[in-house]
Amino acid sequence: MINLINLIDFKKAVIHTLEKTGCTTFAIDLKQGYEKPCFFVQINPKIDYYFDTVEENIVVQIVFFPATRTSIENFEMANRLRVLFIGTLDVNGRHYTIENLDIQEVEGILDTTFSIRNVEEVINNIDSSESKKMEEFILK
Repeated sequence: MINLINLIDFKKAVIHTLEKTGCTTFAIDLKQGYEKPCFFVQINPKIDYYFDTVEENIVVQIVFFPATRTSIENFEMANRLRVLFIGTLDVNGRHYTIENLDIQEVEGILDTTFSIRNVEEVINNIDSSESKKMEEFILK
């Protein structure tokens, strides 16, 4: 059995961490009608399967819309995010190391990304006594 990160629990953990800023956080995309300052959170998983392991890389994007669109407000929030997302993220009692924390100001909006990598061993339940061994292999 493979123990992948539950994406809903993962997103909830990010949102719970952002609640410490006092700003509203949206887990869905809204085109209009939201009050600033606020965050939007997007989770992008990528999974690579290997013979005996599964490597899961989850990229988190947090977009902060400041009330005034000033660099000062963005820099203040960048400082808070750097403190909140340094080290690990707790998801249901498991601590995942935060990697590649990147914070950029783009056109008055603060764009923050980081990734979490999770490697799980694949347990193969095939009984080798029931398997037939290859007798001859011809490569042409």
